[in-house]
Amino acid sequence: MEKQKKRQEPKQTQEPREGEHEGLGKPEKRSKRSRLSEYIVSIVVNLILLFVFNNLLKWHVPFLTRDFVVPLTILNISITATIAANLVFIFYDPAWFLAGIRAILNIIGAIFVYILYTTFPFDFSSLASEGLVTILVRVVLILGLVGTVVGTVVELTKFIRAIAKI
Repeated sequence: MEKQKKRQEPKQTQEPREGEHEGLGKPEKRSKRSRLSEYIVSIVVNLILLFVFNNLLKWHVPFLTRDFVVPLTILNISITATIAANLVFIFYDPAWFLAGIRAILNIIGAIFVYILYTTFPFDFSSLASEGLVTILVRVVLILGLVGTVVGTVVELTKFIRAIAKI
């Protein structure tokens, strides 16, 4: 008995429906309403974070030193830029634009983590395991920086691929 070979038909590409992103290989499957909700929630959460981070020193968080004002400046820039980006995304969110802006936001985030690491505005001397906590926080900051750099490379790759398809 001879095996029958299945004849493979060439795949037909389907045009993305309204509300779907194009330009990254696959259309975005989330609806316009879902994306709008994501942008609005992001704005609200970032406004809350802006308030919290700017009041940590006033609330006398025991492990923060006055040096926290140095990374706080770049953190405020990062959060404000994220809020602004999400406001723009509500009205304009093609895939190439999202990826490009997210790459820029990641770069700002990486700068914040680097400044936080170098300034290290933490004082864990009140803890019995001060040395271990300090090491753990530094390791988490390094991992955060590496993750942010990787995320930036991913977003830049998405951006380049999307631009190439325009």
